[in-house]
Amino acid sequence: MAAMLAMNVFQLVDAFWVGRLGTQALGGMSASAFFVWCLHSIGMLGGTGITALVARRVGERRPEAAGVAAGHGLLLASILGFGAALVGLPLATSMVGALGLEQAVAAQALAYLSPILVGMPVITGTYAIEAIFRASGDTRTPMFLLGGTLLLNAVLDPALIFGFGPLPALGIAGAAWATVIAHAVGLCAGLAIVARRDVRPRLPRVQLSMLWDLVRIGAPIGGSNFLFCLIYILLTPIIAEHGSAAVAAIGVGHRIEGLAYFTCVGFASAASTLVGQHLGARSPERAERAAWMAAGYATGAVAVMSVLYYAAAPAVFGLFASDPAVIGQGTEYLRIVAIFETAMALEVVLEGAFAGAGNSLPPMIVNAPLTALRIPAAYWLGSRMGTTGIWWAISISTLLKGLLMAGWFRLGRWKETRV
Repeated sequence: MAAMLAMNVFQLVDAFWVGRLGTQALGGMSASAFFVWCLHSIGMLGGTGITALVARRVGERRPEAAGVAAGHGLLLASILGFGAALVGLPLATSMVGALGLEQAVAAQALAYLSPILVGMPVITGTYAIEAIFRASGDTRTPMFLLGGTLLLNAVLDPALIFGFGPLPALGIAGAAWATVIAHAVGLCAGLAIVARRDVRPRLPRVQLSMLWDLVRIGAPIGGSNFLFCLIYILLTPIIAEHGSAAVAAIGVGHRIEGLAYFTCVGFASAASTLVGQHLGARSPERAERAAWMAAGYATGAVAVMSVLYYAAAPAVFGLFASDPAVIGQGTEYLRIVAIFETAMALEVVLEGAFAGAGNSLPPMIVNAPLTALRIPAAYWLGSRMGTTGIWWAISISTLLKGLLMAGWFRLGRWKETRV
């Protein structure tokens, strides 16, 4: 959980410094954030497959086979990262243009997105290394790696955004380059450490069947997250009709809300690893108990955060924006989503449990239609209630996803999955 929170702090640190450049820069970063999330979902595809295969082999007490799975996971991460960069860079201008932003805001969004695209191989590689450690049962090393990269990012952000000594002032692009450079350093450190572990990546020969298994397991969850981001990209023009302040508000709001989300992702990683290892050890009852315990811990933590979100929303938003319109819109957003935030804990943690079992299709079946429903719901409610209606459309769909995910997991069919 600490490692996942550190990942979210990356974005909060970026938002803190970019907010000093003004509302247009903050709005540009907020708008591009949905594309960045789409790119991160590609990394999740590889990480999900690695977790399922490596954890299952570890549970079977086959470290060499786990190392082969890890090696193929790193290979897949490299292919995905370079592929995303090669496809995304030529399309970046068109993608940002599709958001319907003001020209100045669109320019800022493109300036932030382009360096992230260049750094995609680093980002996907980082997801793969962290998944290898966690699937092996080591959650401390990723925490220290992310903590170190966070500190480096915090130092680089103001230096590259505003300039320092011989470093030129890059503006919003500096925030993106700081993130890429920090992740690159963390990836190199992770590779050096994992090379000395029992479960160390091996690639004696490329097995296309294993690459396919990684893709098959990871694609539903990676695809679900990609669809989630794509839907928010389609939501952005609806939100943008209500002004740049609304776009900035939801972007910053997502980053603040990410403290709760990444807390859930931390427990989801634990659930995924334990479910995979217990199924490998042929102990499905312990796997199920671990998943529900992780979901319970996450729900409790998110309940506390929801109370804080509701009570302290204006003060929290004031840290990232000085525009009263952004603070007002953001406060309303944060308070509405806080009402059903605990349902997100069930959704995210049980999605991780499904992934650890290698049965990643149910989360996609639950998430895809309900997330897509946000578009017509936001359009209809937004035309009648303004941004308040949009925020309610997002919040209610979160409740429905959490309840359906819990019901499906309780059926127990995931225990029969073979990987």
